[in-house]
Amino acid sequence: LDALDLMQRLWTGNPVSDDRDWWQVDELAGLPSFQQPRPPIFFGARRGKALDRAARRGEGWIISGSAEAGEYLPAIEKVEAALTAVGRTRDEFTIVKRVYIAVGEREALLGRTREWFGHHYGKPSLADSVAVVGSVDECLDQLRGLRELGIDHLVLNPMFDERDQLALLGEELLGRF
Repeated sequence: LDALDLMQRLWTGNPVSDDRDWWQVDELAGLPSFQQPRPPIFFGARRGKALDRAARRGEGWIISGSAEAGEYLPAIEKVEAALTAVGRTRDEFTIVKRVYIAVGEREALLGRTREWFGHHYGKPSLADSVAVVGSVDECLDQLRGLRELGIDHLVLNPMFDERDQLALLGEELLGRF
């Protein structure tokens, strides 16, 4: 986490000198952050020590878009325990989930979704366990289920036909969520 410490020092706007195995900087000019005291730090993590680090050093945690549903609740419980262990409350920590989504007729979209996961992750079957795919009502049910698990924010990531999907999300889904 030395790099995180270096970034935080640079965000003060003051010159920074540091000598580490991976970098050497001498009076490197920092850029002051517009957000004070600094931008919030969110960690992407899936398990183990990375979840502990997110709870200890971050303002939030982003659950991987390729994490399967069975992983969420145990990981959320681990993060909550790690927050308690370092004297932090869940109210001061944000959990975010990246959600791959395709709104429309489920059967028509599953093939494309599997193809997308095959291309991007090398594992087409992830489409069946990771993506939110289906009608507006089916997608709403799945998204509400994620929120019920304790996920604070959802980052909706259309996989294809982005303009059409964004229009559907904005016009049909988000207002009902």
